[in-house]
Amino acid sequence: MQVIDQVLELLAQDKAWHTVEDIAQKTRVSKAEAEEVTDFLASLTFVQLDKDRKKAKIDERTNRFLTEIKSEEGPEINELSVPR
Repeated sequence: MQVIDQVLELLAQDKAWHTVEDIAQKTRVSKAEAEEVTDFLASLTFVQLDKDRKKAKIDERTNRFLTEIKSEEGPEINELSVPR
């Protein structure tokens, strides 16, 4: 579950498109695992994938939901941040 949290946090940071390679690098997982996670999140409509399935972007509803959770939960939710 930690990788899913990291991918969502990364995509929510700037709400921009990120390549699978970028996601893999920034979350420190393999490209295959990053692709699997983004495919899974897209199947739940948490993220959008481009036509070639090489880029992912957080869905606006998911972003609003995560923002609400952060404001409700406070500091403990920040433990999910992407490793630097």
